[in-house]
This record gives sequence, C-alpha cells and structure tokens, in this order.
Amino acid sequence: TVFLTAVIFAGMFGIFLYNFFAALLRSLGNSVVPLIFLAVSAGLNIGLDLWFVAGLEWGVAGAAGATVISQYVSGIGIAVYTRVRFPELIRKEKGIRLRKIWESWRTLWEQDIICFGKRNDIRRPGEKFLKEECPYLLSDNGKAAAGCF
Repeated sequence: TVFLTAVIFAGMFGIFLYNFFAALLRSLGNSVVPLIFLAVSAGLNIGLDLWFVAGLEWGVAGAAGATVISQYVSGIGIAVYTRVRFPELIRKEKGIRLRKIWESWRTLWEQDIICFGKRNDIRRPGEKFLKEECPYLLSDNGKAAAGCF
C-alpha cells in the first residue's frame, strides 16, 4: 500500500496540470485539443504498459510507472501548447507576491467575509448580510424564517 500511495502522489501534479489546462482550453471553446492530448496519453500509457510489463517484466510497478509517465506527458504537453498558443493567458509577473495575498486576506477579514466567532468556530459569510440587509427575513432569534442556517 505504501508503493501505491507513492505512485498516486507522484502522478497527482501531472493530473493537475492536465485538468487545469484542459479546463482552461474548454472554457475558451476549444474541446478538441484536450481530447487529443488525452488520446495521446492513453496511447502512450498502453505502449508503455506493454513495454514495462511484458518487455521488461516489471509487473505492477511497470504499469504504475507507465501511468505516471503518460500523465506527466499529457500535463506538460497541454501546458506547453497553451503557453505557445495563448501567451496572453500566462502571467507576466514573476513569482507570487505574498504582500498581495496578505492584503487580499486582510481585506476579506475587514469586510467580515472571513470571521471567527466567539467560540472559535467560523461564522457563516452570509450572516452579516442577512442581519444588516435583509432584516425582514429574520425572526426574533436571528435565524432565517425561511430556513435554519
């Protein structure tokens, strides 16, 4: 089970790359290219399975390795395709700006979108909106009349 877990985690980033860029291309109306990369990945996986399992006699480890390799080929391939075909979608700034991330979280905190209650549990984001903007929806105890939040 340790081997299987290691293989699953090894291939997760390749799966993430493929799914992210495939969804990006589909949102632009291009559903053919993700399908092509998926077909190439499946074909590569079959070929590598035959080579690793039957040719090199690696057994289950060979099949797992073939799957991970084909996942990375499809993920990196579709990422490179997107980078070349749609360069305007790639960020121009280098790295992640921690200051911008902190300012975003601080702004959300100040707007009471993210807030911790007195009992250290997370308050619902819509509660402030319901209390201030929609008082006619609330009963005397602050709960929504239409449903219990």
